[in-house]
Amino acid sequence: VLDTKKKYHNNAVDSSIKYQNGPLKVISGIQAWDGMRNADVWDKSSTDTAKKSNMGLFAQSSYDTGSTVFSLGARGEWVNYTWQTDDSKYDFLAYDLGINKSFSDHLSMFSNLNYAFLAPDVDRLFDSAGTFNGFIDPTMSNTLNIGLNHTTPTNKAKLTIYGVKLKQEQFYNPVTYVNTNIDKSHKYGLELQNNHVFNNALSVSVNYAYVRAIIDHEDTNLNCSN
Repeated sequence: VLDTKKKYHNNAVDSSIKYQNGPLKVISGIQAWDGMRNADVWDKSSTDTAKKSNMGLFAQSSYDTGSTVFSLGARGEWVNYTWQTDDSKYDFLAYDLGINKSFSDHLSMFSNLNYAFLAPDVDRLFDSAGTFNGFIDPTMSNTLNIGLNHTTPTNKAKLTIYGVKLKQEQFYNPVTYVNTNIDKSHKYGLELQNNHVFNNALSVSVNYAYVRAIIDHEDTNLNCSN
């Protein structure tokens, strides 16, 4: 009988400070995380581990004029991976710009532009058999979304249209059974949410999402099937 139990050890710290002065709100803080996972889970004698540690500093602010809310946020993060004597280090800076405009008590429009990153977790450094997969590049993305909110006492509706450009998108290759990256890709789509309350005992929710995912360029050594 194979022992598939994985061994983890994680530590995390999360702290923040909030400030508000009239229409201005600011929250800033620090987050730290470190964790490890054992290497080959089939070999109980193996003592090799993959480790990940990261520290992030963030700040998020908003300013409410009454009919319009402006938001600005940024996050810096330092990530370090180690495996035996090898290591891989990354520095990131992400940001988010947003605006929410109210046209009436029922209708508002919003938009966000952000540049973000996704550093792989320790599980993605292993293949399906528990063998070390190799270091994986973080994913970087540029996202723009535009949407509408319509609210009444009995109905809440939200429509969002978005587009995303990605570099080094992470995915699991079903042909080679390893986690890897797509060089360049992009996605676009829409999301529709609607909730209607008939009375205190009955309400109905409808959610619809459409996404179109396109690979713009991929390394020929991925061995993916068309």
